[in-house]
Order: sequence, then C-alpha cells, then structure tokens
Amino acid sequence: MKQFFEEGKQTPATSVIGGMPAASAGGITLVCGDIFDASPDALGRFDVVYDRAALVALEPSVRARYVETWRAVLTDGGVTFLSAFTYDQDKAGGRPLSVRGTSVHELYA
Repeated sequence: MKQFFEEGKQTPATSVIGGMPAASAGGITLVCGDIFDASPDALGRFDVVYDRAALVALEPSVRARYVETWRAVLTDGGVTFLSAFTYDQDKAGGRPLSVRGTSVHELYA
C-alpha cells in the first residue's frame, strides 16, 4: 500500500476496515487482507475491483469462489479490471497460472 501512494505522491490516512489494515488518499482506499475474509459487512461495497495478478495466482478449483467473493462486495454496476494472460502452461509450469479467455467469460458472466 505504501508504494502505491508514494508513486502517486500522496500521504494516506491509515485505518482498519473489517479487521484489516487500510490506507486512503485522493478518493482511493486500499485494504490489505485475505480476499476470502472479505464481505460487505466487513468492508462495505466497492465500485471498482482491480485484480492485478491475483486470479492467475489461484488454482482453478478456487477461482469461482474468489470471483463470487468479489462480486459480493461490488456495488450494483461495479466493475472489475482484470490482468490475466493465457499461455501454454506445459511449457512454463508454476505461477502465474494461465487463464483461458473462455474461463474468464465463464467466471465473470
């Protein structure tokens, strides 16, 4: 979180939201914690989710749970910005994991 705000030349106010550390500045609030602990009761609702390499770090068996957790905290009309990629997983094992476009459409439909 610190680096994010430093790059934007902002000094965030720190707090705790839903038992997780948070930092806010310039209309942006970042919350650091386990996504599977997220809920509207704990965190409130969000207009935007930015997934920078989280989905690709997860095994396919937990991806639907991950997407549903985010969906629960998004406002109506909220959006997800997703950074993912597809490649031949057999040629480069390990993480980040490949995510097919069809999987993205199925998960976020």
